[in-house]
Amino acid sequence: MEEAPSIDSAPEPEPVSAYRPWERYVLLYTPLLLVLGLCALLYLPTLEAPFLFDDLEMIVNNESFIEGGTVAEYAEKFRFRQETMRSFKRDLNLSGGSVPNPAIFHAANVVSHLAVVALFYWMLLQLGERLGMRFRGKLALAFLGAGIFALHPMTTEPVAYVMGRADILATGYLLLALVLFLIPLSYQPEGEVGPDAQQARVTELPASTYWKVTLGCWMLALASFLKGVLCKEVAVIAPLLAALVIALVPGQTRPWRRRTFVALGLAFALVGALLVLRLLAFGTLGNPDTMRGLFPTMATNAFVTLLYLLTWIFPISQSGDHDTFILSGFANGWALAGVMGIAITLWAAWLLRRKYPEISLGLVWCLVGLLPTTSVIALEDVFVERRFYLSGMGLSLVSASVLVRMSGRVRLRRAELWQRWSRPVLAFAILAMMFVSLQRVLVWTDTIRFWADAAQKSRIKSRPYYNLGTALTEAGKNRNAIAAFATLFQRNAYDRDAHLNIANAMLQSGWTDMAAKIYKDNVLNLDPDNAEARYNLGVIAEQKGNYKEAEQYYKEALHLKPEMTDAGIKLGIFYFSRDEPRVALKYFEDALAQRPDDPLAHQYLALIYSQMIVDEPRALEHFEKLTKLQPQEAQNWFNLAVLQDRTSQPDAARRSYRRALDLQPTHVPSMVNLGALLERLGHRVEACQLYNQAASLDPAQAQLVQSRCSDLSPPLDSAR
Repeated sequence: MEEAPSIDSAPEPEPVSAYRPWERYVLLYTPLLLVLGLCALLYLPTLEAPFLFDDLEMIVNNESFIEGGTVAEYAEKFRFRQETMRSFKRDLNLSGGSVPNPAIFHAANVVSHLAVVALFYWMLLQLGERLGMRFRGKLALAFLGAGIFALHPMTTEPVAYVMGRADILATGYLLLALVLFLIPLSYQPEGEVGPDAQQARVTELPASTYWKVTLGCWMLALASFLKGVLCKEVAVIAPLLAALVIALVPGQTRPWRRRTFVALGLAFALVGALLVLRLLAFGTLGNPDTMRGLFPTMATNAFVTLLYLLTWIFPISQSGDHDTFILSGFANGWALAGVMGIAITLWAAWLLRRKYPEISLGLVWCLVGLLPTTSVIALEDVFVERRFYLSGMGLSLVSASVLVRMSGRVRLRRAELWQRWSRPVLAFAILAMMFVSLQRVLVWTDTIRFWADAAQKSRIKSRPYYNLGTALTEAGKNRNAIAAFATLFQRNAYDRDAHLNIANAMLQSGWTDMAAKIYKDNVLNLDPDNAEARYNLGVIAEQKGNYKEAEQYYKEALHLKPEMTDAGIKLGIFYFSRDEPRVALKYFEDALAQRPDDPLAHQYLALIYSQMIVDEPRALEHFEKLTKLQPQEAQNWFNLAVLQDRTSQPDAARRSYRRALDLQPTHVPSMVNLGALLERLGHRVEACQLYNQAASLDPAQAQLVQSRCSDLSPPLDSAR
């Protein structure tokens, strides 16, 4: 391969050898610190962002994840992304181990992104070295490439979205594997000669040392590669990217290239084994729930590839939930446009491969980065911005190289003009890019803003409107939620879920008659077996005092959907109030079988076992569970103390009464009962102090003080 021309053709104002070693390091890595600082500043608002979208399913509502299950259990949906889930588990432990703190999860995303940017910067420095760049050209390539990648608007989704960490980690491990794999490129065994050995900028090592270095780097690269695959499947393209770097970047000796392609052959065999393993596990390489023909998939993905490229160049229509559109085949103008865009990119990469190898590498890198998700794989959501995280590096490399090469030529012709305006123009471009990116970051920091933005840009998909309506409902903005759900009627008047959500919003707003009418006339006409509609009709009937009607609706809902624990608990309360404890018992226990941590079910079971069907050990079990589920409720500790006192556990009862009084110092029943317990234990003075405090809060307790403590002299101060 011909030697690539020097990118920085302007004369060096000062030779690199004039710098001291520490000065060189300062010059090399100060730009990186600037990029990392700007990047951290850009993503600082994400620390206030909530969990969104799949974050809720995989983190917040993932019981196995929260309760300490194995990684195989809590990563069941993404069973090949266990390293990503382990990183989430570390964040959960930092949050306290029970309630995920979104700030910690988002901070980990930002730190991971900064690490990837630093690794990309270092890789660009090494690439500049292999291309024969002078010091300033190499520095400019790394600074611009890493800066564009770090601050580009298309990078905001994987960083601001917690589940986007899979792409960040996979890309980071992929880069690390690539860098480790190519480290031996700078060395060769002593005595190895070849027609291109003199052109290769390599250092000779003793043969034994060379092989130790090479095999050590390659083993570490293999470990990093497998780590990346376990973060997200996109990392399987690491061997292909390594092959592209070897093929396009000059400066390798032929023996080194032969050795490397043997190693890459083994890596490709490993990739094949991983694909077979996934195929055996899921039955498909894509989403097992998405069935689509090969030609519609390829045609759609060809057009989506073009959309990715255009969105990166013109980031004006970004969305967190893009429309899903499926083309029928290649006999479609959009599909042909996508194929033409891919062909032009590959053609440009081929033409530029000798004169501008780094631009060629960046163009092909961009397309290769999309292969795992946007080629022959059928996915439910075909256009997702975080999937372009790795590919964005390729376009960042292309942009940086073009700017550096233009800079070299412009400086030769109009050096004074360039030196005057280049820095202000560059600073303005960086600030403009950061401003656009910041707007996207702020969208991700608020649930309602996020779904409102997605709904505004959605022409086909209904999901943004559903989620916007749900977010508005949770925020108590039911009128706005109704408007969001009503928008769906313009698209599909027979959309059952839209009718159901509108009725739910009306019910929460107190418009019970209108809600009941929609449940009966719309939802149940479209879906007679809708359990949620029947349950909510039961709620409305109960609010109006029609308990028989409510009971019937709850029974119908539970029959249609046995896992609907709310209906079972409602029925249990009905039978408890009718003094039918054994029937109520069955409903509450069935509810706990579905939802073991339901406090209401534990509360009623504790009352049944302590007051109606006397089974004190089981009553204690439910009261103790209640104090764990609701540790700040004084009444729960009081009820537990009463039962402990009754079952001859005075020390435990004393502690529970004290806990109730710590939570609610004015809880008179706890004062009176604890006083009686202390009096039985022989602590009469302390008991009378509690009686006096109770009397000061409740005059009805004055007689108790008179009968129990009148003989004590001097009288006890009730304020003590």
